[in-house]
Amino acid sequence: MIIQSYAQSLPTIDSLVNKSYIYLEKIYYTKEYTDSGKKYLNAYIRKAKLEDNIIEIITGYHLYADYYDNTYSIATKYIDSAITLAKTNKIKTKSYPARLYGKKGYIERVEGNFKRAIDYYLKEIELLYPENKTLINYSNYNIGLIKRDYGDIEGAKSILKKNLEYDIEKLEKYPKDYLETYLYTVHELVRTYRLNKEIDSAKSLNLQELKKAINTKNLGYLFTLNDGIIDCINKDYNSSISKLTPILSKLHNSNDRYNFEIYNLIDAYLYLGKSHDALSNDKMKLYYYKKIDSLAEATNYLTPETKKVYFSLALHYKKSGNNKEQLKYLTKGIKIDSILDTNYKYVNSQLESNYDIPELIKEQKKLISVLKQENVKSSKKQILFFSLLILSVTGLGYFYLRQKLYKKRFKALLKKNESNSKKEKKPSLKINKQLLNIPEETASHIISKLNEFEENKYFLKTNLTLNKLSKRFKTNSKYLAIVLKNTKGKGVSQYINDLRINYVIVKLESDIKFRRYTIKAIAKEVGFNTDQAFSKAFYKKTGIYPSYFIKELNK
Repeated sequence: MIIQSYAQSLPTIDSLVNKSYIYLEKIYYTKEYTDSGKKYLNAYIRKAKLEDNIIEIITGYHLYADYYDNTYSIATKYIDSAITLAKTNKIKTKSYPARLYGKKGYIERVEGNFKRAIDYYLKEIELLYPENKTLINYSNYNIGLIKRDYGDIEGAKSILKKNLEYDIEKLEKYPKDYLETYLYTVHELVRTYRLNKEIDSAKSLNLQELKKAINTKNLGYLFTLNDGIIDCINKDYNSSISKLTPILSKLHNSNDRYNFEIYNLIDAYLYLGKSHDALSNDKMKLYYYKKIDSLAEATNYLTPETKKVYFSLALHYKKSGNNKEQLKYLTKGIKIDSILDTNYKYVNSQLESNYDIPELIKEQKKLISVLKQENVKSSKKQILFFSLLILSVTGLGYFYLRQKLYKKRFKALLKKNESNSKKEKKPSLKINKQLLNIPEETASHIISKLNEFEENKYFLKTNLTLNKLSKRFKTNSKYLAIVLKNTKGKGVSQYINDLRINYVIVKLESDIKFRRYTIKAIAKEVGFNTDQAFSKAFYKKTGIYPSYFIKELNK
């Protein structure tokens, strides 16, 4: 009877549909991330759809994306649906569509897709009302974390310091409600100081707030993590192990969605491995380093620390004479290095001084050769394995060299552009005495029109042809072609494309907002009919693609 009575008292979705949106959302948040809470979300969506209330449908999808935020594919489906609905219906409120892009940025960030994440956070800040300082502060906070993982430590530090100032103001007004938010920012700033080798600042700030954090329900372990890492850096290895080991269960609890960040777990494994390594405990060192390898395999979250671990593992197996294991971890390290170098603004001078990538690739090839000789009589599967490995190494080597070449071309392009801008010469075409069969007056007229064409940037118009330019210049196409060939050494198509590319290089370098355009939008802006035609012309002129040029400028 008791069980039956209790079952009858549980609300059904149909009965909840009659409740207000405020009630359903409030109860959901008291039961967040639970099956019981999901029932209130289902009721929220059903009510919104029955009433055809677009804003509330969007809110419901947003809440669902939050509910599933540790399942990338489902969270992405709901937040993308919300964004599409907001665009279709041209929604513009204080919250939407801005907050949808913020949520999208968060989903991408925790998945390790930093490049996409930062674009969405910038989009959120662009759409937010200026007075919404709390959400702007939160977006900046997430951008700071991404900057840090890109390797821009100084940029991250600057953002997090500003965040801390804002958090302190809020903490004074709301001491209970804002304490954990403030302590999160402190923790991230401590980590940033540490990555910037400001160990004294990291230690001082962490100790200052350690007792306060321990007295909270959730955050004491993060400050213990910082404390244990600083002990390892200061060579107090036993103390580091004693502090880090007990908090591992808390650090790898991915169900704790308020607090779980994968880089905290990577940090713990890394410094436990380092501490055991310093104490000559190879077994435990390998155990923790291979934990990081497992995380890298299972997720898309790659950090500079991950690369260091692979090279440490390769060095370990090199010393022990295990060529096969050395090759395995060396290959992984080189692969991650290429990913970090391509997608992230990652500069680690200490690592570069210890590990020279081209030399590692040479060593990798030698290992493959040795292992092939040792296994001449191996099975067809082994031969296939090595063949594929050689192909992958060749691909990695080619990729690495190509990136170096692109970087060299990029720097040369900037230098050339800077040199040209200092000269500040206006477009000028001179009459060439070798112009044949054209009256001097006609040649002067065409050259004057070409100067006007360049100065007024008419080359940005689409679908320009020799015939169209001839009509614009009130001359015939044959004369125009001869003048162009003899003064510029180009046909009309190359002449126009080069003007457009020169213009877009200057525009991208000077205009941050223009860099945020898609390649397709940039192509259209400067007169190309397709993004493929634009990319091809840009590469022909500069030796690099516009996407690479923009990426390097953003660094």
